[in-house]
Amino acid sequence: MSYTSFAGPAMAVPTLPLTYTAGANNFRIAYANAADLYFDVAIPQADANRIASIVDTDTRQIESDFGREFAKLPRLFFFSSTAMYKLGLQSLAKYSQQQAADVTAPALYSPAAEAILVDWSEFAQDPAVTAMRHELSHRMTHQITRDNPTLPAWLNEGLAVNEELTVPGTEWYATVNRYSAASLAVTNTLFSLEEMRSPITWGNRPGLAGSYQYRAATQAVQLLRDDIGRSGIVRILELMGGGATFDDAYAIVAKGPFATFAASFTQRVKALATSYPGIATVTGSPIGRGLTFVVYGFSPNTSITVEVLSSTHGGNFTTTLNAYGTLWDYLDDEFPPATYSISAVGANGSARVVAVKSN
Repeated sequence: MSYTSFAGPAMAVPTLPLTYTAGANNFRIAYANAADLYFDVAIPQADANRIASIVDTDTRQIESDFGREFAKLPRLFFFSSTAMYKLGLQSLAKYSQQQAADVTAPALYSPAAEAILVDWSEFAQDPAVTAMRHELSHRMTHQITRDNPTLPAWLNEGLAVNEELTVPGTEWYATVNRYSAASLAVTNTLFSLEEMRSPITWGNRPGLAGSYQYRAATQAVQLLRDDIGRSGIVRILELMGGGATFDDAYAIVAKGPFATFAASFTQRVKALATSYPGIATVTGSPIGRGLTFVVYGFSPNTSITVEVLSSTHGGNFTTTLNAYGTLWDYLDDEFPPATYSISAVGANGSARVVAVKSN
């Protein structure tokens, strides 16, 4: 038996646009497996290539950690300057001119735009870029919970920072985060979980408090993970996506009231450090190499003298601690590799550690 084939009708293949304009912003579009990327035309191609690689890795990490794929490919817009970023907040996220001017975060997820907006000029020189992983976590969390309004800000933001800490090269950031939170607890300045529940209150908390609340929230999520695991947290989000409140979802998964977890929060955070006041060190820094140290648990807003010495190098300085009794810094390339003694003397005691700077 023989068969004769016939050509079928010609099918039109849709042509995807390669450029996009929003207000004063012009973008080149890169369609990738993991996300759709929109690059301000002033962003160099080498940077665009680096961004594409980072976003691909970050997207896969988020999908793995939350146990599902994004329902729709994420859209990420990258801006070459803060001025262009502010314009993008207006044209894409529908911020007013004043709202855009007031934004201090160099990256954010906009539910209104269903997109992540990034001021790339703030990250281009960073050896470890974490902003996209943070914002992709927000997008996934909102996808799972279906924008359930009872999602606590501390859970949303704490999850996002914990995802940042999965980026290689962030060990210094994890150390600063941990011991800053411990200092909050021992100085009786730790935000309660109730104080960190409302997204509006969270967004309006100013200055240093607005920064340190992230450190408290990060530790809250890590403690929650210790109790019920990553899968337990995802299950809470899923139940919320089905309409449950956060407190009800927590009670189902943890088999107990959330009030019990909240009541133990301060003591558990205080237990993150074994002694107070203290100094913690870790290899690495915001520039990648170096040695980071965190002074914590000293009396807030008081004078402190810090000394950093090796056998051939070092010195001391006196400064005023912040409102949470901490400060952190790092030894950069001006400090040669060596063994260093780092000490601090303050109003409520002293601390000293010995650490090796290897690069």
